[in-house]
Amino acid sequence: MFRKHYYFYLIIFVFLFIKTDKSLFACTTGLTNKSNTCDNRSILWKNRDSSSDKNEITFFKYSNVRFIGLINADDTTQVWAGVNNFGFAIMNAESRDMICEIQENTQYDNEGVFMKEALIKCKTINDFETFLKETNKTTRKVTSNFGVIDASGCASFFETGNNEYFRFDASDTSSFPDGFIIRANFSEKGKGKKKYGYARYQKAHDIFTIHKKQNTLKYSSVIKDVIADIQIPDQEIVENIHYNVKNTINRYRTVSVAVFHGIKKNENPELTTFWCNLGEAAVSISIPLWVYSNNVPELLDSIGNSPLNEKFRHLKQIVYSKDKHLINTDILKTIRKKFDKVQHDIFKQTEKKLDKWRKGKVTQKEVELFQKKMTRKAYKAAQKMIKKL
Repeated sequence: MFRKHYYFYLIIFVFLFIKTDKSLFACTTGLTNKSNTCDNRSILWKNRDSSSDKNEITFFKYSNVRFIGLINADDTTQVWAGVNNFGFAIMNAESRDMICEIQENTQYDNEGVFMKEALIKCKTINDFETFLKETNKTTRKVTSNFGVIDASGCASFFETGNNEYFRFDASDTSSFPDGFIIRANFSEKGKGKKKYGYARYQKAHDIFTIHKKQNTLKYSSVIKDVIADIQIPDQEIVENIHYNVKNTINRYRTVSVAVFHGIKKNENPELTTFWCNLGEAAVSISIPLWVYSNNVPELLDSIGNSPLNEKFRHLKQIVYSKDKHLINTDILKTIRKKFDKVQHDIFKQTEKKLDKWRKGKVTQKEVELFQKKMTRKAYKAAQKMIKKL
């Protein structure tokens, strides 16, 4: 009898641990509207932390709606970050403290399906709020902080539970004097007591604050200084070869990154840029994508696995060869020395192209070929680095 009870409670414990543990792996995010960046363009950012490490980028089309979405390999039923042809972009960070009054009735884990539906239905932030009001009545199976931007340059977070939500606008200077909002895995209005991911939240907030004060806050500073941060000074990289990244912004559970760079008034919303790292930020390169292209490169979306994602996952195995929590900073330094140069070149080429495209001098084919070229550039850099290591 004791043995039966023992195994019964062990199974229950393991189940609860898995459900609880999942919330610890659930992303670091941030956003700011156009008036708070040095280039007057909104930013929406997400470091995706997940047990699903095979990630792809897919192009979707539904009637007059087209969008690019970050997905788990071959699973087009869910989108984990995306932007549509109206310039509406969305991402999330799971927040298990957005529970119902009776916690046992709380429904979870439908965020990917919900965001895909939002990309199909919404053109603006206000459209998304209307969508939330409608689903308040029918009950959503989500507990999440949803970040959104639209073609107007506005940016908002929605702390969302099964049948309630709370809106936070980056333009609300009384609440957000710096003009940006950071979220990890807790909510300001949530009912939970533990602030999961607070260390990541604080570090991201500190970096955003520095760039805001220096008037250097833009998409490239987020990609260069935020997404791959492992929270150690350069001198410690020499002194401590293996560093624990369990609770840093770039974590051992980070599988991809999305940074959306908005448009200005009268620009084509289809030129909202989706900067994507299809792998852990520290060992990957961010490439630009646009809905205007009407597709994504084959290196990002293939049957069973993205070839680019496969290369970045290979590099991840190398830097975590000793322990899944301990990143080898010596190897990481070698990778970043090369990848940072490639990243800088991609930024430079992309900005030159966008200067032209934003003036209306653009064709679908040109955009398609350019994003393919940048993806190939990242792929070759990863391929060479694997051979070198």
